[in-house]
Amino acid sequence: MDTKRWLTGCVTAVLVLGGCASGPYMAKRVDNPLEHTSKVVLMDRGLRNDVAAAALRLERLENGLLGGDVQIKNETGKPLAVQLKVKFLDGGKFPIEETNWMPEVIPGNEIYTMKVTSLTKEAQDFVVLVKYAD
Repeated sequence: MDTKRWLTGCVTAVLVLGGCASGPYMAKRVDNPLEHTSKVVLMDRGLRNDVAAAALRLERLENGLLGGDVQIKNETGKPLAVQLKVKFLDGGKFPIEETNWMPEVIPGNEIYTMKVTSLTKEAQDFVVLVKYAD
């Protein structure tokens, strides 16, 4: 009986120690490269057929804040419910502030103009994220 208990203990120890041999997984940073190369990022695959970025204007306002306009065109013939978020970036393309997701319904074949203004003078650029409304 003692041999059986000893053998069970050895097998358990091997399984526990062998299972821990690989160690914890290392965290990896996953960036969205589109946020570094595009001003309007479509977060849902189907939006490529439904939405187009019509125009973009970026300027430094008199008070030193960054401002601009983004025009999003609904390419479908029906109203399209989307959510929009703006991320303001510093000179190194690092996000320094962002808005909450803002719901918007864009009528069919219409252009929606979104005005954006940063909260700080450190903002150098911005990117607009678009996704289907939940």
